[in-house]
Amino acid sequence: LLQYMDSTGTNILQTFESPYFTTNSPTASWTMLAVTGAAPVGTVSGRTVVAILGSSTGYSGSLWFDDVSQSLVSTGGTTQSGAIYNGGFDDGLTGNAYYLSNSLPYWTWAGGTNAGFIVDSAAQSNSQSLTIVYPNNLLVQNFAATTGMTYIVEGYMMTPSSARMTS
Repeated sequence: LLQYMDSTGTNILQTFESPYFTTNSPTASWTMLAVTGAAPVGTVSGRTVVAILGSSTGYSGSLWFDDVSQSLVSTGGTTQSGAIYNGGFDDGLTGNAYYLSNSLPYWTWAGGTNAGFIVDSAAQSNSQSLTIVYPNNLLVQNFAATTGMTYIVEGYMMTPSSARMTS
């Protein structure tokens, strides 16, 4: 998700979503998804969100995220990259994201315990990735945003062939 907030930092002005990664998406291979959106009038900040969203009814499996990047396209057509820090989740320790909140560089876990993990068992590149194993759990990174500017967030997602996402 790509969200824009007003000066309070809590009122969401607009949300943009990448195409959904679904149970029909290929297993055991990393798929790149992207979301693009222009910051509406009144935008002061934004946030990039990686999450599993939806109903927990019948859900099982896991979804891995890696190599999240963000860029800014100015009205003049120039692009600035590098607006996301630790997009590969390689900086910091592995473990339960709930307990890593204070030592998970640049990201904030907004979920429960045993619902997300920084792991070294699979990665699109380098050595670590984020896996979320229960719906409505998410990892967030805030950034300064400017009204009228277009931001692009890209990242890789994968569901394994065993422990595949099923709902």
